[in-house]
Amino acid sequence: MRDTEAWRRFEEDFIRSEPPDPQRNMRLFEAMREWAIQLGAWERQDPLEGIEVVIKMARVLNSCSRKF
Repeated sequence: MRDTEAWRRFEEDFIRSEPPDPQRNMRLFEAMREWAIQLGAWERQDPLEGIEVVIKMARVLNSCSRKF
């Protein structure tokens, strides 16, 4: 793409035109997490390892759903 500014405007307009869908976003996240596990990039020895990240993501998702 040669006109990167036009592409950026298109992306911004598209994002604004789509209503937020927290359930869809969570399904996408879960699918990407499962794929990462299958690839061996998301291996946990301790089930609580990384819980801080999950809590932070939950807070962010919950705060986004209240705004809309």
